[in-house]
Formats: sequence, structure tokens, C-alpha cells
Amino acid sequence: LESWFDELFYRALDWLYKGNHELAIETTRMGMVSNVLGHLSQEGDAEGPGLTKQNFLLAICRGLGGNVSEEDRAMLTREAFKWANENIPDPSQPLHCQVVESLIVGYQQMSTAAEISLEDVQRSSILPPLVPTATVLRNMDLFATWLAHEQPFIVSGPEGSGKNLLIRHAIQRLQNEPD
Repeated sequence: LESWFDELFYRALDWLYKGNHELAIETTRMGMVSNVLGHLSQEGDAEGPGLTKQNFLLAICRGLGGNVSEEDRAMLTREAFKWANENIPDPSQPLHCQVVESLIVGYQQMSTAAEISLEDVQRSSILPPLVPTATVLRNMDLFATWLAHEQPFIVSGPEGSGKNLLIRHAIQRLQNEPD
């Protein structure tokens, strides 16, 4: 773990602060460190492999990158993957990465025909349907840890961009997961 901090974490922190990348929401270095550590808490379980270098890498990309512009987040992800000697599954979409069974893979858009039923549309006054694109799934994963552990978080974006809808669907997804 110590070598991962030297190889990845400190380099990413230096990249962020020495590169003068603008933070979306002003926070302290400790706040940024907490963001990374928060992403680590979701990785691994009693049956899983626990913390892997791939989990650590994505925690850095999500934890530090979650508070900068999407362009800076993509640049950080590309750099961090180089430092870790890992390949980005789809170089044209560097942010669309997740760890599945200790492998870094890209998000796959789910079939909307299978996911959105007529019943979903009819109950849309309660919770409108959400098309599970790769970007939507990635964004829900950005705050899934905090949501699962009932920790506070901030989602920012323009009015009408779907922040509330995304959070409500993430809560529903969390409630539907088996314990």
C-alpha cells in the first residue's frame, strides 16, 4: 500500500495542486484526501479480493478528479493510468472505467429496451425513467460509496441537468441490491 501511495497518490496530488487545476468546490487538501479514502471504502467485501491496485487507482481518479472539470478529470485519469502502467479500456472515454473482478473494464451501456418498461413510464410521476448510459452509470458510481454509508456529498451542475433524478435512481439501485 505504501508503494501505491508513493507511485500514484502523491503524484496525483502534486499533479492537481502544482498544475493549478481549478477546483469546482473549494476544499482543503485533507478534504481531497478524504474523497480518495471514501472511494476506497466501497472496494472489496468478505468474498472479494479486498483492495487491489486497480481499486486504488480508480479511487484516486474519482476522489481527486471528482472536484475538477471533466477535462481535467480525463487528463488526471490518463496520467494516473500511465503512472500505474495500466491501460484505459477505451482511450476515447478515459473516465468510463470500473473495476470488475480485479480488472479495469469500461462501462457498457445497458439495453434500454430491457431496462425501461411500460410500467416504468406509467409510474414516471413518482420516479421518471433514467436511460442507463455509460455516463449515467459512471456518475452514479462517483457518489455510491457516500450514499451507501450515508455520508454527506455535494452534486453540482446546471439547473435541470438531472442531478436530483440521478441521485434518486442511485438510491433506488442501492435499495434493490442484495445485502
